[in-house]
Amino acid sequence: MTDPLRWGVVGPGRIADSVTADFPHVEGAVPVAVASRDRGRGEAFAARHGIERVHDSYRAVIDDPDVDVLYIATPHPMHHAVALAAIDAGKALLVEKAFTATVAGAVEVVDRARAAGVFVMEAMWTRFQPAVVALRELIADGAIGDVRSVQADLGINRPWNPDDRLFSLALGGGAVLDPGVSPRSEQVSVAVRPSPNSSSTVASASAPVSNTDPPAVTRAGSPSTICANEIG
Repeated sequence: MTDPLRWGVVGPGRIADSVTADFPHVEGAVPVAVASRDRGRGEAFAARHGIERVHDSYRAVIDDPDVDVLYIATPHPMHHAVALAAIDAGKALLVEKAFTATVAGAVEVVDRARAAGVFVMEAMWTRFQPAVVALRELIADGAIGDVRSVQADLGINRPWNPDDRLFSLALGGGAVLDPGVSPRSEQVSVAVRPSPNSSSTVASASAPVSNTDPPAVTRAGSPSTICANEIG
């Protein structure tokens, strides 16, 4: 790894805009490349954030020898294929939530990363908020007694648009795979850190997570299939 670490952004979307805007506040890290299948969007993103190189395919940024770390911010049905290719190329990864669209996909990415000795992490920024860190410490110290249940809520007010990534099933939208992963993560974050005297904890979930991709994610011509074919 170099100093500073050279970052590549995969997918110049809304969240990537917010994350990349904060790089000036991070010591030892600099964004140097962005990859977008839409060259115009990639160039506009690069101009906004002072990024020097624009790649017009995900494969190209994975193969870029002057990139140490990749931040994957594509729609999450694409995370699995991009992550596996990046791990095989030896790139460290920060993968936007949801980590993948399925449990099986997440397990494969984690297993591949462990086997290759490559750092991979989900970009669940709420776990690093000072208030959340303090909460986990208080629970671990037994300050509030035994944790028996956890309730976490998140609301988003956005006009309905079936083509928007937030709502489109083909792009991994919907409450379970999009906004729902944040409160669910906080439930698990608390539940797996029981107080010293606790024998068990319970974290409720609004819906089960499937081990298989829904048809909208895996059908021929879907974003995940196209992405996997492109990366090869």
